[in-house]
Order: sequence, then C-alpha cells, then structure tokens
Amino acid sequence: MGMETGLGELPAFGVSPASRRDPQSFLESVCRTVVVQGVSALLAFPQSTGELLQLEFLSSTIRIPVVSIVGKQYPRQSQA
Repeated sequence: MGMETGLGELPAFGVSPASRRDPQSFLESVCRTVVVQGVSALLAFPQSTGELLQLEFLSSTIRIPVVSIVGKQYPRQSQA
C-alpha cells in the first residue's frame, strides 16, 4: 500500500511478505510512516478478507480512519 498526501508521497508500507505474517511489524511500520507524519486518513485496496480485517484492526488501534476500496466481493461461507 502506498499513500499520497499534499506533502508528497509517503513510503509504502506493509508490502513485504514478512510484515504480512507479523501484525506487530506491520503496525510498527505504519506508526513510523503514518502517525508520526500526521496523516488523518488512509486509503487502502485490500486483496483479501484477511487484509480487510487487518485494516480494520489497524484503524481501531491507531484511531485513524481507513477507507477500503474493494475491487471484488469476497465470497461468504455460511454454515448451515
């Protein structure tokens, strides 16, 4: 995920395979690149339900709104 603000483009974060597996590393990276720079909202393009849930967790943890743009609907698996 990369971001752009009026101050220029912020560094991409959370794209390395290691940080995808480790939520703590992902959150630390976000805090270093986003919170410190005073970003007021994030725009995200999650590719899976797992990424969408991580973004919800991130939003509630750092208290910054995340707008998720979903390119396709994720299939729901209901248990009958």
